[in-house]
Amino acid sequence: MLTRLAAWPGCYVGHVDITPEGPLPLAGYKNRHGASTGVHSSLEAGFLLCEAAGEPCLLIGLDTLFASEALRDRLADTLAPRIAGLAARHIQLVASHTHYAPSLDPTKPRLGEANEAYLDTVVMRLARCIVTAIDDGGITISHCRTTAAECAENVHRRRLTWVRQRRSLRFTKQVATAPNTRVAVDSMVRSSALVDGEGATRLVLWSWPCHPVSRGQTSLVSADFPGVVRSRLRSQYGDDVVILYLPGLSGDVRPRQIQQSRSLRDVMNMPFARGFAPFDEDSHASWCARVAAAVADATAESDGPVGLDGSLELDGSGTPVDEVTNVGAKVDTHSLPLADILIGLDDDTRSLDCTRVMLPPLSLALINAEVCAGYADTLDDVDHASGCVNSVHGYLPTDEQIADGGYEVEGFAPLFSLSGRYRRGIAGPVGALFRNRPADGDTDAGA
Repeated sequence: MLTRLAAWPGCYVGHVDITPEGPLPLAGYKNRHGASTGVHSSLEAGFLLCEAAGEPCLLIGLDTLFASEALRDRLADTLAPRIAGLAARHIQLVASHTHYAPSLDPTKPRLGEANEAYLDTVVMRLARCIVTAIDDGGITISHCRTTAAECAENVHRRRLTWVRQRRSLRFTKQVATAPNTRVAVDSMVRSSALVDGEGATRLVLWSWPCHPVSRGQTSLVSADFPGVVRSRLRSQYGDDVVILYLPGLSGDVRPRQIQQSRSLRDVMNMPFARGFAPFDEDSHASWCARVAAAVADATAESDGPVGLDGSLELDGSGTPVDEVTNVGAKVDTHSLPLADILIGLDDDTRSLDCTRVMLPPLSLALINAEVCAGYADTLDDVDHASGCVNSVHGYLPTDEQIADGGYEVEGFAPLFSLSGRYRRGIAGPVGALFRNRPADGDTDAGA
């Protein structure tokens, strides 16, 4: 779908390298210790700054495991003198969730210690890039190209099976982190490209649900597959194009790399299910190339000419181009107290937040949790829905998963410094939050 934007607000875009200059601990694995030993691929942050309902709207994508309120607050304080009215609530930080970057979240030390100097460096580099873009003058976006393509390179990662207990010959039936091809996952790559009046693609926002864990527990800094995709798209649109990746609802989805052969130990540990196979360099490069090709296909330009004079336009298939004449941009955040869905957090003031960013024709739903794929039907009215936004409390499992248990239900909690456990029956209030509707029996939904 190609959409002409008759009233898109002036905006600013840019990207900056945030690769650490020296060895630092990486975030993502509890058993990985010590500092990074090199750089496999560079890390980056990109941004889109515009206006929504008279207030600033700053969307930032970062190659990191999680963002944090510390990062959000420091960016707001640094940029407020240059962006009128900017506060932390106007900034949406989307982490790519790569497991091979230094931590930017001081609240989760068991996943990787945050380095204060690196956090300050990221703030300074990002702020400098944003201020430079403001000084250079904004760009005018003329069209939005929204497309999608299949990429069946991901798989559900929860499987109920018999697992041998550690240092024992006893087996228990439990949810293991293992490929489960019986559970369907969303394998669509969704892409939205912003095109300026000269026909140049200035920003590509793409989403695809998959954990960036394809390199195993390496100690090399890496953007993982989002970095490979970024390079592929820049080979098409030039080095200046901004690429923002949204990891989608990927809490229980990871790369589709399934064991083809198993050792005796593998069979003894999990006799009735195959596990994930580790990538070697060749298989990893091949898998990333397939993902990048799918994203490139999803982002493909229209074959037809793009007119800018207000006349009826056709896309490459001869379909008339839609036009947006009234932007009506707005950003709304709705919240659900964590105490409503987790037992043992009565005094906790944190909340599960769903922020809807409406920049017509673009619509985003951004959630501060690692959201499992089962919530997709509650967010099917937006172009892109994604977790790993701002300060993440942990995973968000479905009711069925809560009944079964497993890492996404309770196993993650100690690593995330979370003391509560999920209540049964959270689908109602969570679904109402995501749909922006009152939950069953709630007659005081507010404005």
